Amino acid sequence: MTSRNRDPLKTVKLSTTKLVRAKKRRVHLKTSSFPSDQAILRSAFRYKIIRQLGEGGVGRAFLAYEYDSIDTFRHVALKMLHTPEDKALMETFILEAKLMRLMTDPNILEVYGFEKGTSAFERILSSFGITEAYNSFMIMEYIAGFNLSDLIRLHHRKRIRVLPQIAAHIVSRVARGLAYAHDFKHPGISAHGVIHRDISPHNVLVRNDGVIKISDFGIAYPYDPTSKNPHLCGTLDSIAPEILAGAKPTPVSDVYSA
Repeated sequence: MTSRNRDPLKTVKLSTTKLVRAKKRRVHLKTSSFPSDQAILRSAFRYKIIRQLGEGGVGRAFLAYEYDSIDTFRHVALKMLHTPEDKALMETFILEAKLMRLMTDPNILEVYGFEKGTSAFERILSSFGITEAYNSFMIMEYIAGFNLSDLIRLHHRKRIRVLPQIAAHIVSRVARGLAYAHDFKHPGISAHGVIHRDISPHNVLVRNDGVIKISDFGIAYPYDPTSKNPHLCGTLDSIAPEILAGAKPTPVSDVYSA
């Protein structure tokens, strides 16, 4: 039978049947290839430490490669505590990771995640070579550049002043990052904003392309007007006078430090 003699109604029915079958195949592929709305997805990263970046009173930072499941990698900074067995310090460390992980501002150092270290039992097993043990660490954005303290020191050594427009740029970006933190609210963590409490030159990072980042929320204080006054912390020559006199940290005290 030629195509001219074919029944038009039968042709339409045949085409419709093929279309329905094709749609069913696509629906089947879609439902079998992709997770449901309630699925929990997991991913694994591997880290290779390259060198130490710096050391502070409570921990050290390392430059590392972060590898993903298809073996692509990027530079990241890893932060670890000197004494991971100190429970109070670990709680503060986890709070810092949570705050920085949730805050998304171009002038605040980005935290990608947190890896919880091995247990005491696993550390014992590692001493026999059965398992591999590691401390808890924070995975952070790596800033190729220097901190503000280094910039100031370099200018002092060369006996030159920081150009006013550069100084204004740095301080304005620090102010923007602080404004975001002071307004940051998240259920169960911060109801009235976050006070940094240690705005000082070594906690302001200057990337090689001029981007400014506030780092180290290690003693940050989720502000609450009704809570107790926290212990005095911070860099002495940057602390606001009212804090030294015993007052509670507020956004104004961060602005003074800046």
